[in-house]
Amino acid sequence: MDSGARPAATTARPISCTGLYVRSSATPRLRKGSLVGPARLRFDYSGTRPLEAEEIEQIENLVNARVLENTEITTETLPMDEAKARGAIGIFEEKYGDVVRMLTIGPSLELCGGTHAYRTGDIGLFKVLSETGLAAGVRRIEATTGLNALRHLRRVESELTGAAALLKAPALEASRQSRASLGAAKGIAARDRTFESLVDVR
Repeated sequence: MDSGARPAATTARPISCTGLYVRSSATPRLRKGSLVGPARLRFDYSGTRPLEAEEIEQIENLVNARVLENTEITTETLPMDEAKARGAIGIFEEKYGDVVRMLTIGPSLELCGGTHAYRTGDIGLFKVLSETGLAAGVRRIEATTGLNALRHLRRVESELTGAAALLKAPALEASRQSRASLGAAKGIAARDRTFESLVDVR
């Protein structure tokens, strides 16, 4: 392991996911903007409706499959016109200059001037945190990767385990037990209202 290279790759893990997301999505997406922080990435794209849970799961599966391929990420410096002609993904409303830096990540070509991982495997686990609407025709995905994704999943697991303990049910049965408890509570409330109405009539 190259101890000098790993910290840069760890910091940059989410950055290479934006191109993988666009190429992995079942529906064509026009990239509207992106932002990468140390704990999460933000990706804005063209869309008119919320993604279904199954679509988000599909995106996660496809991106993580690309990550597990551990493909080498290569860098080229070339004229902007050539990068566009080759199908590079970029936010073309932004100013890049006549010469750009293009990354090849498997089938994805991406323009960016920031730091990137050296191989897709450096990204680690990819997990979508949220998908929301920003404006007409523009939606946003927030996601996290690597150890941050693992920490997020552990927090979710902890909350689920706590809820299951309150319900006195196994964690994987918490949702079903919650629905049953809510149904029982609604039934009791309905009977109480019926009883109160009878009392009022008398």
